[in-house]
Amino acid sequence: MLVKQCLQMGDLLLIRYSIKRFSKLIFLQLLFINSIMNIGCINSNNSSCLQSNLIKNINNQTYKTSNAQNISWHFDKDFNSREQERVKKWLEFCLSSTNSVIGDYPFIVHFYLKKSANASEIVPWAHTIRNREQGVEFYLDLAFDDSILYSDWTAAHEISHLSLPFLGIDKSWFSEGYATFMQEQILIKMGVSSSKMVEEKYMQKFAEYLPGFNSKETMVSCCDSFVEKHNYPAMYWAGAYYFYLIDNKLKDDDLRLSEVIKIYQKNCRLKNESFQALVHSLDSISNHHYFSDYLKVFSSKPASKIVSEWRNNKL
Repeated sequence: MLVKQCLQMGDLLLIRYSIKRFSKLIFLQLLFINSIMNIGCINSNNSSCLQSNLIKNINNQTYKTSNAQNISWHFDKDFNSREQERVKKWLEFCLSSTNSVIGDYPFIVHFYLKKSANASEIVPWAHTIRNREQGVEFYLDLAFDDSILYSDWTAAHEISHLSLPFLGIDKSWFSEGYATFMQEQILIKMGVSSSKMVEEKYMQKFAEYLPGFNSKETMVSCCDSFVEKHNYPAMYWAGAYYFYLIDNKLKDDDLRLSEVIKIYQKNCRLKNESFQALVHSLDSISNHHYFSDYLKVFSSKPASKIVSEWRNNKL
C-alpha cells in the first residue's frame, strides 16, 4: 500500500513537471523580469548582495513557520528571555527555510538549547534526537553576533536530517551525505549562499576528498574505514556525492531531490521505514531507479573506478 501510494504521488509529480516544462517559456520570461528588478541574488557571488538578501529574508513574513509545523522549545534555565527570543527567531527562520526546500515535517520538532562558553564557533556542537521525539540539541556560544549566527550551516544540516528516518550507524554515509548535500540547498534559500557558490563548493569538496577513495574497496566500505580513522569529512562528502549525482539525473526531467523529499515527507515519512524501504520509496516517488542504481554502484563498484569516472565526468 505504501509503495502504491508513493508511486501515485510520483505520477502526480511527473504530471506537474510536464506542465512546468510546457510553460518553460513563461518561466524564463518571468526570470528575466526578476533579474531586471534585482529581486534576488540566487546566482551571485557578491557578499553584500547576499547579506542584503539574508536580512530581507529574515524580516520577510513568508519565512515564518507554517501552522502545520509545530515547535517545542526546551531552554536550559541559564537563558534569559532576551536570549530565548533571539534563538527562537533564528531557529524559526532556519526551520522555515528548510520547510520551503524539503517540506513541512509531519511531527512536532523539538529544539533543546544549551549554552557553551569560550567556543571557537557559535555552534560548537549539535546532534539530532531520535527517540519518541524528533528534534535537535544545540550548544550555543551567544557571544557571537547575529551575522555569524545566521550564516552558520549547522542548523540547516541537523534539521534536514529529520526529513529521513534514523537509519542506523552503519548507514551514516547515507544520512550524513544527505544532510551535507541538503544543507547547501537550504543555505541558498536562507540567502546565505547562491546557486553558483554552492556548485563551486560541491566541486571544491569533491576535489578535496574523493581522490582519497582510490581503493579496490567499495565507496561504502571506504566510508566505514574513514569513520574508524575519525576522518568524518571524507565520509560526509562521499555521501554528498551520491546525492549530487542523483540530483543531477533528476534535473534531466525537471525534477530535484528536494521535490522528491517533499512528497516523501507528506506521504511516507511517518512509516518508520527500513533503509531498503526508504530507497524503494524514493525510487517510486521519482519514477526512476536512480536511488537504488547509485546505491548499487556505491556498494559494489571499486571506489577507485568511481573516482576515475568522477575525474572524467562519466558517472
